[in-house]
Amino acid sequence: LQMGMQEYLALRQKGK
Repeated sequence: LQMGMQEYLALRQKGK
């Protein structure tokens, strides 16, 4: 779950 969350947050920070 942590890996998915990290990617999710990273995408959100990018502006997606």
